Amino acid sequence: MALLEAEAAKLSLDMMRVGVIEEIITSDEMFKLLPFKTVTGKAYVYNRENALSGGTFVDETDTITEGAATFAQKTAKLKRLIGDVDVDDFLQEQYANVNDQAAVQIAKKSKAIGRQFAEKVIIGDETGTPKEFDGLLKLITVAQTVTAGTNGAALSFGFLDNLIDLNKVNGQKCFIMNSRTIRSYAALCRALGGVTPEQVNLPGVNGSMTGYRGIPVLKNDWIPTNQTEGGSGATCTSIFLATLDEEEGICGLASVNNMGIEVKTVGPVQNKDATRYRVRWYAGLVQHSTLALTMCKGVNN
Repeated sequence: MALLEAEAAKLSLDMMRVGVIEEIITSDEMFKLLPFKTVTGKAYVYNRENALSGGTFVDETDTITEGAATFAQKTAKLKRLIGDVDVDDFLQEQYANVNDQAAVQIAKKSKAIGRQFAEKVIIGDETGTPKEFDGLLKLITVAQTVTAGTNGAALSFGFLDNLIDLNKVNGQKCFIMNSRTIRSYAALCRALGGVTPEQVNLPGVNGSMTGYRGIPVLKNDWIPTNQTEGGSGATCTSIFLATLDEEEGICGLASVNNMGIEVKTVGPVQNKDATRYRVRWYAGLVQHSTLALTMCKGVNN
């Protein structure tokens, strides 16, 4: 009898690629540029100017008025973002000939925690969920907000100019937009007569980036595109202009003992033939000056 494929297959092994192909990806160029400040203790306390006390023009017989500046004290807390994963000891020993089972699970848990932090940088709400920190959508003030239109409106260069005028803190300024909005910005530029968006160079970043008036535009798809403005329906999104700076602007907070995600081996699971690993990140977000963040809401294209 001739050799059949079914018999030949018994004598052959399939080739397996080491590693896992990524399929869960959210574009976020802000996360890799966000500066971090280390914190000792459970919180970071800072003071903002509240009111200044100036002088007066006087004659030689006038009484000089005394006054002092006042300040507003603010607190940003470190939050705990933690996840456990149990790896069966038998599977770790016997099924690790191509991929280390524990290493893969720890890497994917770390990726998920990093994604959760990045998402909360935009949509975090400490009031609604006290265990998380406030993101940009909660940190923004009314005075620093531009509304595109009563019921939403298309992106315009005027909106971007307005955000630049409102952001008064020195440092690395960046526009932060959803991919949809960046496509709209590119369309605006092409409508000028085939003009492509401006390209800018950012220190520490290889290659050029899309920009406007010398300010880089960062893609961030954690910014929702289902916001409502007036009677627009859930079709709108927001644009941010943030100053990323660890002293005066927006920055992340991290434990002084660990700047990033930390992995701990908890040990054997009491009622399983498995080992537990804990992945954790003590982190937060702070907005030093309210003038370091501006937002245009109600952009509907």
